[in-house]
Amino acid sequence: MTLPNGSKGLLAIRSVSADPEYRSRRTIYGVSGAIVGAIVGAALVLTFEVSLISASIGAAVGAATFAFCSVRWGDSAWDVLVRLLGD
Repeated sequence: MTLPNGSKGLLAIRSVSADPEYRSRRTIYGVSGAIVGAIVGAALVLTFEVSLISASIGAAVGAATFAFCSVRWGDSAWDVLVRLLGD
């Protein structure tokens, strides 16, 4: 696109979030994050107290946290997780 001052610029013709492939990828990230988060959250909480209630709460908090981070940051969130877990 040519701007009024004669320079060239980029023009967005539609939102990335409206792209079906992008939304599908974000859904996969969210589901994967929720599964991994539930496992990690439950395992972490069970190191403190062994009960069904604490495991359920840990799984719910872990699933919500990991799902949010996975949808928000995509591959970057998984790269950080791999580095934290030590390759």
